[in-house]
Amino acid sequence: MQAQKQSIAVSKTSILLKCGIVLSSIGAVFFQVFEPNYKGLLPILKAFTIQSNLWIGITSLVFLILILKWKDESKIPRWLYHIKFMFTVDIMLTYLVFAVLLSPLMSLRFLTSTANFFQHNLTSILALLDFLITNPKFVSKGKHVWLSLLPTLAYAIYFFTSYAITGIMPVAYFFLDYKKLGWFTIGDAGIGVGLWTLLLCGLLLIIGIFVLKLKKLFDKNPKRMGIAIVAIMLSLSFFFVIQKMISV
Repeated sequence: MQAQKQSIAVSKTSILLKCGIVLSSIGAVFFQVFEPNYKGLLPILKAFTIQSNLWIGITSLVFLILILKWKDESKIPRWLYHIKFMFTVDIMLTYLVFAVLLSPLMSLRFLTSTANFFQHNLTSILALLDFLITNPKFVSKGKHVWLSLLPTLAYAIYFFTSYAITGIMPVAYFFLDYKKLGWFTIGDAGIGVGLWTLLLCGLLLIIGIFVLKLKKLFDKNPKRMGIAIVAIMLSLSFFFVIQKMISV
């Protein structure tokens, strides 16, 4: 009886988290419309940030529909759980790259904006918590970590192809400007794009392994780990906001 009650509680929490992810991913696009540099929907959709928000949002919506239909997460096809893992790692990359690499380059106004909160914070936090709370035994394992590379590599191919054809970067990601940085070079301008790509791929694998390790710790103490994860992620984001305020 106790196990059944816990299963029901987890299911309700899972539904709420998935609803939150869907709404947050929509908010990531919606509030960007009100940004001063808004130039239409198409430029927004070219950004890896928005794409990663939408992919995890769509995946969560699919899970939500299936859970409400079947009333049991364990009936969902195993391959969908691997896709969920893939896009969870993807949105975590968005969180980390923005927090560490891009936030120092952003204005204080954007760092404190609603758009930034949804794009780089709320969706990431909810997606990670939703993955960790997943109950079925056949969730992704270490052998599936390589899947996390696919969305980023697909985006890189799109980015480089578009830049080569149009001569304009789809999004101003300085670390992907191969015309300025070169590919496998190290110079005054920084390291080459090929090296950046390898670093990002390595980071993705590390994030994937870390998320799976975190899942095991979370299963042992869900409440304490959940609070700790939210606190750490928000603290990191606030740190860069405060750092920007001091430097202005």
